[in-house]
Amino acid sequence: MKKQSSRFTVPNKLFLFVTILSVITISIISYSVHLYQEVVSDRDLDLNEVEAYVKEESAIVQISEIDRYHGDMLFHAVKGKTEDGKELLVFFYEEDDVKEIITYEMDNLMSKEEIMNNWSSTCDGCELLGSSFGMDNEVPVVEIKYIDQEERLVYEYVQLSNGESYTLRLKQAIY
Repeated sequence: MKKQSSRFTVPNKLFLFVTILSVITISIISYSVHLYQEVVSDRDLDLNEVEAYVKEESAIVQISEIDRYHGDMLFHAVKGKTEDGKELLVFFYEEDDVKEIITYEMDNLMSKEEIMNNWSSTCDGCELLGSSFGMDNEVPVVEIKYIDQEERLVYEYVQLSNGESYTLRLKQAIY
């Protein structure tokens, strides 16, 4: 005689598959959230370390702006004031566990506001995505990211010393 079983006691393969798939999906999402939080907290910790190091090793006592710039290497650009009110722009980088700073007086450089005003008056119909201080080939620059009239992503680099610029235009990807 064949043993009969209730349909409620036999494992349902579909239920088992959905349960395993759900566990895997939840695990992947949890790991992704954890990884994202770790990366963001490292970045914030990095900025705090840069701020403390620049205040300790330079004449800056009050910081007004910190930018991250990824050119040939990672630079942190720190704009601030000294005790006597002089504005400085300090570039901090770390190479082979050696920390270095390069200091410029803003009196000898164009201001970011002046550069952005010049850009906005010459680029009609452009959508600004952001701007930041940077260092390119040992020359301090302002990197301006925007979408031009032809829907291209443009990176424009303006030298702080003389206002000369060069651009990198990227065509829109096909979706």
